[in-house]
Amino acid sequence: MDNDFCVLDFDVGAAKWTFLEHIEGFDGDLGSSEPFEASSAERPTAKMKSALPKKLPDFVGNHDGTLIVSPRFMAFLAEHVTDIEFMPIDILNKKKVVSGEYAVAHLLNHVDCIDMTKADPHWSWDKKTIERMNDRKLPLCADKIPATRKLFYAKQFPALPLIRRSFGETIVAAGFTHVRLRPIEEALAYL
Repeated sequence: MDNDFCVLDFDVGAAKWTFLEHIEGFDGDLGSSEPFEASSAERPTAKMKSALPKKLPDFVGNHDGTLIVSPRFMAFLAEHVTDIEFMPIDILNKKKVVSGEYAVAHLLNHVDCIDMTKADPHWSWDKKTIERMNDRKLPLCADKIPATRKLFYAKQFPALPLIRRSFGETIVAAGFTHVRLRPIEEALAYL
């Protein structure tokens, strides 16, 4: 079961790819399991941390750990992933918008799939979510994860986008840029 799931992660080693600062202009909770509420406010923005690359990748790394995707990746996810919505975001280089075509892929209805009897969590200040696992293990209950859920967050631990390995391999094979599949324990070591 441990090999059936991994983490959808940014390929931080990919040369010439950009990384974004924190998302600004969004008042909601990016880690929420609930749909975004429509807002009359301006579109959220994220500034590039490095110089403008020749081409933005399909999956853009950022400090918030959110899934920021290209139009091509967004179309693929919309076709293959249940419980997902998209919020447009402007990517800035200094103060200039370099792309308004990207979106935050927001995973809804987090899955209650952690075996808390085997977990060693460090809870958030409000005791609602786990910030990290003290033993760097994430005991998943595969029988609690619906077969239709290919990409999701665990209800108590919405810090890591979990993905069925077979679906992740499909994403990698499709050639989406800046995507990497990371073993769960390895990803936990960086939190």
